[in-house]
Amino acid sequence: MTEKIFHRIRSGRDFLILSIARLSPPKRFDLFCETALSLKDRNIAFAWIGNQYQPDSLPENVYCLGSIKNAYRYIPFADLSVLMSDYEGLPVSVIESLLFGKPVIASNVGGIPEILNGTNGFALDNDPALFVEKILFYLDNKESYMAACRAARQTYEDKFTVNHMYKKYLSLYENIVNS
Repeated sequence: MTEKIFHRIRSGRDFLILSIARLSPPKRFDLFCETALSLKDRNIAFAWIGNQYQPDSLPENVYCLGSIKNAYRYIPFADLSVLMSDYEGLPVSVIESLLFGKPVIASNVGGIPEILNGTNGFALDNDPALFVEKILFYLDNKESYMAACRAARQTYEDKFTVNHMYKKYLSLYENIVNS
């Protein structure tokens, strides 16, 4: 059912931007909506997964899809992932987006700037003008967008596969034992 909703949202749109986060003040839904409103004339859809209730007065290009189990399954339907937040650790939704080769534009908080390096996405201050600028950068530069998609997947391969994590933990344990 949700796949049909994504296809309907996507239909005729140049770009689909997805955020997966609970709907709470630190997750900056206000910034998400303000960014979407700034781009209302650019034929871009903004989808949010994780809302437990339907917010009022949404911009016409914003779609709240509710709390969906295994939301990562819908990342392939998007062109770009965003995560706006006042604080984070190492967000799983960012890692999942990289897995699917989707560039990420996220708030410059927590572990996000350690993951996003300008080639696979951007870590930005919580200013809607900055988010708009980077979204338009990808929308208007298909070659840069495709390079960012490849870099996103490569980041996942280089840093987040089970094999990579195993080697890092093994190295850490060996350093502890040998200290």
